[in-house]
Amino acid sequence: MVLREYFTKPVSKTLTPSMRTSLIAALVALSVSSNYALIWIPNVKLMDLLVFVAGFISGPFDGAIVGALSWIVYGFLNPRGWILTILVATTVAEAVYGIAGGFLRKIHIMQGKLSWLCWACSAPYFMISLPTSPLH
Repeated sequence: MVLREYFTKPVSKTLTPSMRTSLIAALVALSVSSNYALIWIPNVKLMDLLVFVAGFISGPFDGAIVGALSWIVYGFLNPRGWILTILVATTVAEAVYGIAGGFLRKIHIMQGKLSWLCWACSAPYFMISLPTSPLH
């Protein structure tokens, strides 16, 4: 039970500001690099999952920052090009994944264990992330 208090607070509340910034930068770098590593496989990417996990471990605000920065970096450096309206829309949508991860953690803490409600809340996220078109 010694670790109970450590797990009840998001990581962002236990870190100094410089360590928190470093964590956000590392998660953004991991998210963007995984997206570039899997760019040749259509409809398969880990960025959404990594942003969701970032929100889960560090809170909704930091998760939103990781999501927004990930898409800003990925969008501007995308070898397929970018369009401003699509970049803004995907940046906001990716931030929602981080916020959802943070709120899911809050539900998890209130329940005291990973309940069926947490799985029910996260199931639509993973269903949306599944490939929707056949691979060519």
